[in-house]
Amino acid sequence: TPSVVHPVLQCSHCDTVTFPGTEAGLVTMVDGGTRMVARTGRRMYERDYRAVTKHASVHCEGTPLTQTNVVLYESDVDTLVALVPQSPEVLDSELDGLGVTSSFQTDLDDAVVAPHGLFPRPIGLRPPSPLSSGSSSSELLARFAFLGKLVAQALVDERLLDLPLAVPFLRLLRGESLLGNMALALEHIATVDPQLGRSLQYLYDHRQDASIDDMGLTFVLPPSSMPLCDKGADRPVTTDNVVEFLDLTATTMLDTAIRPQVDAFRAGFASIAPLHVLTMLSAADWSVLLADPSRQMWPGGADEIRAAMVCDHGYTMDSRAIEWLVDILAELAPDDQRLFVRFVTGSHRLPMGGLARLDPALTVVRKLTVDDASSSTANDAILPSASTCTNYLKLPDYSSKDIMRTKLLYCIHEGQLSFHLS
Repeated sequence: TPSVVHPVLQCSHCDTVTFPGTEAGLVTMVDGGTRMVARTGRRMYERDYRAVTKHASVHCEGTPLTQTNVVLYESDVDTLVALVPQSPEVLDSELDGLGVTSSFQTDLDDAVVAPHGLFPRPIGLRPPSPLSSGSSSSELLARFAFLGKLVAQALVDERLLDLPLAVPFLRLLRGESLLGNMALALEHIATVDPQLGRSLQYLYDHRQDASIDDMGLTFVLPPSSMPLCDKGADRPVTTDNVVEFLDLTATTMLDTAIRPQVDAFRAGFASIAPLHVLTMLSAADWSVLLADPSRQMWPGGADEIRAAMVCDHGYTMDSRAIEWLVDILAELAPDDQRLFVRFVTGSHRLPMGGLARLDPALTVVRKLTVDDASSSTANDAILPSASTCTNYLKLPDYSSKDIMRTKLLYCIHEGQLSFHLS
């Protein structure tokens, strides 16, 4: 009977054992039973297994896994696979079953425009998009529930997200009302949609002006055709009812048409963490915690970088290349710091506690040329690369600091969202 030696991974802390591949969809043994492959025929590697390992405790994230090799027979694999439900395979460029490919970021950029923070679009005001066309209300609310779970899990795991939620939305998530009075309601609308906010503020400031009767406005939510009341499209806005129009607009935008999304988010959050956690910080503090583009990745500068960095395989902390790298990283602007962190770790942000809490630690190793040549010309001709699974930066021994800076900046700007420089 064909058999293969295969690893089983066990967490050294919670003792959870995961048979590699049961959640990744391994279905067959090939090459005469000498190796196992995924549903697509792609060979599975240890990074795939680690990606699907489920720990008994959420605090085991990043805990080293002990590998034990076992002998698996083809008949046993077939039996096991038949008992395990099919689930999405872990791929580098595609999340199978979700339709999320390497072009997802491009599609997302086209579908989401939130320069003033993410805020729910009122239900009933949803134009078709590549990501939402055909989505039912239940699917929409499921996404907000997932978003709540994501934020809660990140808090439990002490991870920082890059999620720019609008401050008014954060106030709603905390259980606050945005409808205290008209002035505050219009201020909240202006926060998420400045152009609409200015228009509504103009109507409120000139609510006694007879010119309102000639504006051709009706009781629909601007700038859409969503009615604010029964037969709203046929009801004109006049000086007699403009305040009612503004009140209905504010109530729809800030409460009734987005309440289901807010409740879904809170329900998702509550499934992982207590809801009262949301009230422990102000909305402004939550905004800084979830997405602060101005935050320095290493406010301690060069000293913080040196204390957290590990050098190996050709480099020590006294190496010339490491001294140059530390200086370059310390001089980067916050936006470039975030790009560097994403290039090396796959995430825009470091964990809570900064660079020192990164696990595995930021490790810099020497990258050799194809023929292992050590000449300056050969080193200067290649680019740095990274292994995001292990937070490895593979850095050639460049002949000058300027060349290193140029190559590194090129990589962090051009090497995002791909594995071409891994």
